[in-house]
Amino acid sequence: ASMPAAPDTYTHPLLAAACAARGDASEGRQVHSHAVKHGFGDNLYLRNALMQMYSACGCVAGARRVFDAGPLWDAVSWNTILVTYVRDGDVEQAVRVFARMPERSAAAVSSMVALFARRGMVEEARGVFDGAEYRDAFTWTAMISCFERNDLFVEALAVFSDMREEGWPVDEAVMVSVVAACAKSEVIQNGEVCHGLVVRAGLGRQVNVQNALIHMYSSCLDVVAARRLFDSGESLDHFSWNSMISGYLKNGRIEDAKALFGVMPDKDNVSWSAMIAGCVQNNQSSEALTVFDNMRAHEIKPDEVTLVSVISACTNLSALEQGKLVHEYIRQYQYNITIVLGTSLIDMYMKCGCMEAALEVFDMVEEKGTPCWNAV
Repeated sequence: ASMPAAPDTYTHPLLAAACAARGDASEGRQVHSHAVKHGFGDNLYLRNALMQMYSACGCVAGARRVFDAGPLWDAVSWNTILVTYVRDGDVEQAVRVFARMPERSAAAVSSMVALFARRGMVEEARGVFDGAEYRDAFTWTAMISCFERNDLFVEALAVFSDMREEGWPVDEAVMVSVVAACAKSEVIQNGEVCHGLVVRAGLGRQVNVQNALIHMYSSCLDVVAARRLFDSGESLDHFSWNSMISGYLKNGRIEDAKALFGVMPDKDNVSWSAMIAGCVQNNQSSEALTVFDNMRAHEIKPDEVTLVSVISACTNLSALEQGKLVHEYIRQYQYNITIVLGTSLIDMYMKCGCMEAALEVFDMVEEKGTPCWNAV
């Protein structure tokens, strides 16, 4: 009888990668134990694979134990333990690891910038970016995205300008962030320049870029340009439709929004919510209630924001009976009566002259704040 094949240096790393792909930490630990038992515990290639497995499975302590076992580390080891802490959102440990790294790669810099961006630590992100010895396109994109997501649009566009001056090519990710910054700053000239760059870079057919441009033109009150892009899109998704509908509503073109909403093939919660809020904002409260009824008929469960819009419609119309039905719906599906939702209900009952019902809602609000007291 032939002897069973023994594992070699390639066996366990492949198994660890398979466990990482499945997100199965339990099997990963078995692979780890088996590798140690067969004398492969000190293999650097295996230790990196095990760290990546623990990291992918969200086992920060497991990854750190492998890292601390050392005694040798390479760039993969350092980057893996850093990414582990970045994924976990642990700023303190990530900063410590980053400070100890013998060589801070562009990937490490990008990871730190992204982590600081998520935490709103813009100055720290800029400090890491400015001090970086190595940068790549991802590093520049991370810094631009950091500024954009923290509402520093001028700074985002300035970094993008520096990136272009240094000759870095643009890709889908960076253009989405830059166009979003243009949309939020509502400076259409910047947006038009970015649109030109998108076309020249051959990114015009990327659905995420198309959506960003549609949103940008809508935000800058140029719904004609937005619709032109929408009509030319070859692979529209929910975001494309919702951006175009919201653009019409923001520009007061309620009939155009209704027409597009009517032919939207697969409406999601965002679509219904946007349409209801848009009707209320454009003084069509009765229409908002009709849309809400249709939403319920399609068995789409509204969120708190949508319910606030519906209650506002009832308040505008002094429609007490419909307001009571909405309140009953909230009770039936056991929504939490938050300050915002409670204040809306109190406003509605007060306007309709139902002081007793308003006080009843006031007593049910989970955390009373200034809006509730003012409403009563």
